[in-house]
Amino acid sequence: MNQRSICCLMGLVLLPLCASAETETFAIEEVIVTAQKREENIQDVAISVSALTDRAITALGLTKNVDIAAQTPGLLFAEGSEQLITVSSIRGVSQNDLGFHLEPPNAVYIDQAYVSVLSAANFQMFDLERVEVLKGPQGSLFGRNATGGLLHFVTHAPSAEAGGYADVQVGEESQLRVEGAIGGSLGHNVSGRLSLLHDSYDGFMFNTTLNKDVRGRDETGVRAQLQFDPNDDVRIRLIGFYGDQETDLAYKHSTVGVNEDGLLFSLPRDVDFWGTCPGCDPSGHRESSTDPFTGEQDTAGFFESETRYLTGIVEWTINDTTLTSVTNFLDYEASHREDGEMSPRPGFDLVSGQDSGHFTQEFRLNGAGQRSRWIAGLYFIDREANSGQNAIVNLQYFDDVLSTFGVISPGDVAAFGTTDNLISNWRMDTSSRAVFGQLEYDIDPAWMLVVGARYTEDDLDFKFASAEFIDSIPIGPGGLLGQTEATDASGEGDWSGRLALQWHPNMQWMTYLSYSRGIKSGGWNAPFLGGEVTRFGGETLNSLEAGFKATLMNGRARLSAAAFTYDYDDYQGFTFEDLAPRVSNINAEVNGMEAELHASSQSGWDIGLGISVLDTKIKDVVLPSLRVTDREMPLAPDTTFNAMLSKRWSGFGGQFALTFDYAWLDDHFAEALNNPSGQIESYGIANARLSFMTGDGHWEFGVIVRNLADEEYLVYRTPIGLGFNQEHYGRPRWVSGQIRYYW
Repeated sequence: MNQRSICCLMGLVLLPLCASAETETFAIEEVIVTAQKREENIQDVAISVSALTDRAITALGLTKNVDIAAQTPGLLFAEGSEQLITVSSIRGVSQNDLGFHLEPPNAVYIDQAYVSVLSAANFQMFDLERVEVLKGPQGSLFGRNATGGLLHFVTHAPSAEAGGYADVQVGEESQLRVEGAIGGSLGHNVSGRLSLLHDSYDGFMFNTTLNKDVRGRDETGVRAQLQFDPNDDVRIRLIGFYGDQETDLAYKHSTVGVNEDGLLFSLPRDVDFWGTCPGCDPSGHRESSTDPFTGEQDTAGFFESETRYLTGIVEWTINDTTLTSVTNFLDYEASHREDGEMSPRPGFDLVSGQDSGHFTQEFRLNGAGQRSRWIAGLYFIDREANSGQNAIVNLQYFDDVLSTFGVISPGDVAAFGTTDNLISNWRMDTSSRAVFGQLEYDIDPAWMLVVGARYTEDDLDFKFASAEFIDSIPIGPGGLLGQTEATDASGEGDWSGRLALQWHPNMQWMTYLSYSRGIKSGGWNAPFLGGEVTRFGGETLNSLEAGFKATLMNGRARLSAAAFTYDYDDYQGFTFEDLAPRVSNINAEVNGMEAELHASSQSGWDIGLGISVLDTKIKDVVLPSLRVTDREMPLAPDTTFNAMLSKRWSGFGGQFALTFDYAWLDDHFAEALNNPSGQIESYGIANARLSFMTGDGHWEFGVIVRNLADEEYLVYRTPIGLGFNQEHYGRPRWVSGQIRYYW
């Protein structure tokens, strides 16, 4: 079968490329990744990897790290509250707990350094070289918290060549986004790079109670880098970052009822389920407007954070071996306040603070023999997570709610006073050590065996204490909402690893079969409003995957696909019970497949297609008040689809480019119980960018439209056990203009 036949068999969508298949020699952009901690062509890596280069990030108009999910099969972000918590799901693997002290099962790395604080993993992208998304357990080379996979954000490193860029965007709601970078030689064998970002816009949701716009943001980031090249064998890179974020926090309120199975369902506006009024929650509140961008909260919410990190990377080449040291210090502080019941009357406010950080150190040796490539290393992390919360409860509100539930008689709680403050503080210290290695051995020119293993030891210490005050007077043990103190510790060791067989019959085709084992340590549930501290155990994911990668049409197209099955032991499943997020160990399984196609032509067409299909199953969920079986895993839509179509053409002495992209997600659930009120309906979002680059390559002008059709879509729902949901809607249509200068 010739090249033109293969091209046209791939479907009508590729007709623009097929038209000149016989005459063009243009090749698609090569993508280099570090998925195995060394630079390789993405087509040679026996792992399912998606990557976005800086060129793709700019062409698609992506700015936040969560934006990459739209063009990455199998990746989903649940971004609640603009930035308070951002949970990633890779192939259905997530842990969408709201506990600030916990680490997620999908690791985030920035320039080889692990980000252990969940809230710190929400950030603006600027001056990036590429983003890599590794899918499936990555326990051999990346460790215990890469059960589902990982995201690696790689910034532009300094170089002796002078250069940089400046980018200004103005858009909806008085948006002003300014980013830029400048770098070059600073002296003999020393180069530097300075990157800056500022992004701000006014709120796009209106609070009728406070008569103000909410959900605005103001964010600043500064990254400074130095690179020393004392000789050909040694390279030292220092990276310092400071960032701060401020957002006006707000949610949308919706009412829920309880069905015969004890699960929550969304309540129609004309049904008086609680006996308070049609469509009302147990306190008697119903949103006046169904507009997702109108709310009625009596408390002005906010979220503020500061992030600081310092990374040092040293590479020393000795003959055919390279010693690499990666050192990272991270410090993260945040505070927030929100209207917990989202109503115009005093109900309960939640005020929290975080002060967390870590020190990490990795040493590794990379080497190669005549028929092998190997890596061996040591890793250490010392992590401290401190957080606290003040639940400010209006007792008349709780009196109304609990009497509606029939738990008390009207007036029983209100008789104690006006305001109840439950102040909780918790701390978790983690010390982890690991030794790891991986060997790639060429059995013959076409076959390669990959063997990797890692042994990790974790020591965890947890402390929790809460105290209760009614009208500023401390009350004794128990109280109204409950007080507790707990101190606990655990120490455990376990292994993770990988075994893969790769067949590379020629330069265009590669297939692989792999087994991977990923692990994640256990932890403790921190009560939201007092109550018992419970412990959950570690989880283990065993993965079997088969895939292939192909370079087609004389190098103008890349096609990759993978099928996988996961056996999940003691999966850390998230539920929401008694006003508290709760993680429980349950067994689960996942089966699925993914495929990606990228194609480009000299005639100016670029095409990207991606699909992910999942079949997830939680075998049973057992809670003190409820047991359910055969649930879907949270944040695991059965099908997701993404597409990108771009056309470049010459004119007016420069080059135009028009890019459309689209992403569609199937229905999915927010938590493991699969409460009907926690279902997130399917939605599709289209975006577009039109740009013009001058002939000298210095100036670029663009118009970006996000959410082209102005869809109203839910990103996340939090089913709360007080008869209502917190709902998080994505932004409405957003138009911005862009001017970019390269030098």
